Amino acid sequence: MTYKSGYVALLGRPNVGKSTLMNALVGEPVAIVTSKPQTTRNKILGIKTLPQGQILFLDTPGLHKPHRELNEYMMKTVEHVVADADIFVYVIEATRGILDEDRDMLTRLRSIKKPLVIVISKADLAGLSEINELSKLCVQDFQPVDILSTNALARRGIEKLEEILLQVLPEGPPYYAKDIFTDQNYRDLACEIIREKAFELLRQEVPYSLVVSLEDYREPREGEKVTRIEATIVVERESQKGIVIGVGGLMIKKIGEKARKKIEDLIGSRVFLGLKVIVDKDWSHSEAKLKKYGYISSR
Repeated sequence: MTYKSGYVALLGRPNVGKSTLMNALVGEPVAIVTSKPQTTRNKILGIKTLPQGQILFLDTPGLHKPHRELNEYMMKTVEHVVADADIFVYVIEATRGILDEDRDMLTRLRSIKKPLVIVISKADLAGLSEINELSKLCVQDFQPVDILSTNALARRGIEKLEEILLQVLPEGPPYYAKDIFTDQNYRDLACEIIREKAFELLRQEVPYSLVVSLEDYREPREGEKVTRIEATIVVERESQKGIVIGVGGLMIKKIGEKARKKIEDLIGSRVFLGLKVIVDKDWSHSEAKLKKYGYISSR
């Protein structure tokens, strides 16, 4: 049997379920998920190794019009993934249908002449007739190699999507060992988990104005049982710092507790998590500061 491998780009508007789909496909929480749009800022690699092949999923930021340097970086990331991918999986939310941004991007993807699969996500929130009508419209206008509906949280459609992708993946050897599910290390994942919990708990513009910087990550030494992590939450204004800390330090405590529990589940070790908050004025508007916090273009 010929082995297959290749990169699959997960594309679509913000908050349509790309990261939830990625985690369901990989079987591990490699991408953070919140109810807020534009949670994903970087290209996230998730690896699914099957007997027939290895699928390398690339989760991407949601498509939107950039209004600051951080958003420009996010859209450049999408462009790089589109150029590098072997297959496109475009995600459309069942209850929202095809919007102008979807139509523009799908028309462009179709012109690139790489296999295009359309996924209708959150199918549990829509009726069968609604999904059928949307599927018919997608086939008529964009001619994907296949189209299917999914409910990623219930794992409905996940195995079918894997089968479709294996059919159109190019032949090739595995890129990673079979027990590897991402190229992120525990330091990277800890940072993202802290940001995820901040996104969940904070409101308005504050989540979009913060970044997490890891200062120290120390695994347990011989005779110890605790992983020690020190991280800084960086915001853009003094008023935001007060919101992140909260009255009597309650908000930063909540963020820390939720993040610590998820990190412990991930690494299988007790964790001490120390958090502090600082202001770096308008960091998301500065290319130099973006690089300082790890938002560096892959090209």
